[in-house]
Amino acid sequence: MTDYTSWTATETARRIRDREVSVREVTEAHLARLEAVNPRLNAVVEVATDCLDQADRMDASHPGQDAPPLWGVPATTKSNTDQIGF
Repeated sequence: MTDYTSWTATETARRIRDREVSVREVTEAHLARLEAVNPRLNAVVEVATDCLDQADRMDASHPGQDAPPLWGVPATTKSNTDQIGF
């Protein structure tokens, strides 16, 4: 099994852009890693409940080689950053 969470952001973006892996697969891997380590770290306080739906939408509208540099790469933001829905 591939450990998508060990890839750099640029490697992840390239593999998504080249369709070696889907945004959903990468997102699921990161969610599993978060579930495994966050109870000890308590670093992430809230996860977007629709992140897998977002991943599916991104896979369905894949721009191919025209994708922005980090398109589809999971990310976290600090909780003091204004975001829609949070």
